[in-house]
Amino acid sequence: MTRYNTRISGILLQAVMFLLCAVLISGCSSKGTLAIQNLAGNYDVDESFDGLGFAVFNPDDSLSRLYYRVPLQKLKVVNDKDRKSFLSFRIEYRLFDGISKGQLADSGSVTVVDSMVFSGFRFDSVNLKAPVGRNYLLTLRFTDLAGHSTQTELIRIPRYKDKLSRDYLLTDKNNHPLMRNFVYRDEEFYVRAKPGIKEEVRLTRTGILRKAAAIAPFTYSGDQEPVLADTSGQNQQMAEGPFAGPFSFTEEGVIQAGSGPDCFSIFRFYDGFPKIGSSGVMRESLRYISTDEEFSEMMQRQAKAAVDGFWLRQAGSPDRALSQIRRYYSRVERANELFSATCEGWKSDRGMIYIVFGQPSVVYINEQIEEWTYGEQGNLQSVKFYFQPFAGTAGDPDYHLIRMEEYRRPWHLAVSGWRR
Repeated sequence: MTRYNTRISGILLQAVMFLLCAVLISGCSSKGTLAIQNLAGNYDVDESFDGLGFAVFNPDDSLSRLYYRVPLQKLKVVNDKDRKSFLSFRIEYRLFDGISKGQLADSGSVTVVDSMVFSGFRFDSVNLKAPVGRNYLLTLRFTDLAGHSTQTELIRIPRYKDKLSRDYLLTDKNNHPLMRNFVYRDEEFYVRAKPGIKEEVRLTRTGILRKAAAIAPFTYSGDQEPVLADTSGQNQQMAEGPFAGPFSFTEEGVIQAGSGPDCFSIFRFYDGFPKIGSSGVMRESLRYISTDEEFSEMMQRQAKAAVDGFWLRQAGSPDRALSQIRRYYSRVERANELFSATCEGWKSDRGMIYIVFGQPSVVYINEQIEEWTYGEQGNLQSVKFYFQPFAGTAGDPDYHLIRMEEYRRPWHLAVSGWRR
């Protein structure tokens, strides 16, 4: 989709929102209920199950396969009436043919009760009816049945042509999916390609993405594109077969499988990603709640001292500073987990809003827009942010905020909440 990154206000804003709502409503027939479902639960600030992972791979032109990894040690173990210990969980899935149409293409659930193993991970998979030629949206709900806690997730499955993102799968040496689009320093990994993709798997490190943090939601300074650093040190690795590898990369950068605009991209982000990783990342991610002068000064100081000094000045006491640090950087890490596509998630537009404002209370999506609401629906004091999808790599969309002057006041109020 063509990318738009504009600042809109007044009558023009009302006209744009009217048209977007008309598109939303027109797609919501009796079968098309997905576009009017509140999907805010997918952006829960508190991740319940560290290590829970999902991945989708297309083994042929008629099916997609959902892989899941469950961290058993995170589940609650209970005793039955005979004092036997067990844990149990359920994964419910619904596959929709597009968003606006919202037609249910497949659904089901998997329930597991285990009385033998209470640690490590459980890997398994389930087939989804997803014929090639369409775009799908998969909604997932994981429930710890003994602990009564849940986590939801949303996965896009582009299948409008071959050689898109779900036609490749990153795995370890045991063929277990990595459940991510990035690899760690010197981590050995394999690339599994859909049968029918006959060319050799050629991985090329094309450079380092040096995208700056997103700019304020009321600011427009032209289209911000990720900038590739000098690629003179690029390197290439090649292998053949449906289970190609092992590959490994030391330097940070973008790793591409194949060539062309739809090439499958793998990322080597900073060490420790998606966690904070270093005081340097802590300092850089303060860009959203610091003034230009403060940020410039912090970037010239030793990273840890700059971070400590910033929070102590804003919080007023070590205890409150520690509380704010935990809250702020937990959002940075969660943004990395949720929104990393062409850059670290905290640098993205959605990541910026998520960090400063927190989890939205209402999220609606359709093919043209993703709408976040902070506050009650229909309340004039509530704030709505609109993100527009644009073409990412291998069919996976990324999102840019439609910037508006009307965001200036709520933005400054939200930032001031971090600074007092």
